[in-house]
Amino acid sequence: MPHHSLELVDIVRQLAQHQAAMVRELAALRAQLEVPHATREEAALLLAIDMAMGDRSFVAAELMAVALGGGPAAVVLGAHVAGMSVKSLGKRLAAVAGKPSAAGLVLQRLGASSEGVVWGLSKSQTPAD
Repeated sequence: MPHHSLELVDIVRQLAQHQAAMVRELAALRAQLEVPHATREEAALLLAIDMAMGDRSFVAAELMAVALGGGPAAVVLGAHVAGMSVKSLGKRLAAVAGKPSAAGLVLQRLGASSEGVVWGLSKSQTPAD
């Protein structure tokens, strides 16, 4: 095999290795950019929060109070928070925050108050996949 052919084979091999590395890097970057979507259970909680609170901001203690109150929204919400403390509900809300549901509902941390984290529910114009 002529000397030039060996150099060409080596260059092609190096390009293939470089391309494979670029593909791995691109896959890693895409994974970092992906927004996790709400599970079915999380989506059901978001829907219950929407029924109970609508577009009002709230803290976990308020949400718990609504769940313990009366009415259809309380029954639905109560099923999701049964057995939880206000603190564990707050942790649950933090775990769900930022994950859009299939219906386009997203729980967002709006800030903090003396009563704890202030949450709000937004409704995306484009539902999640």
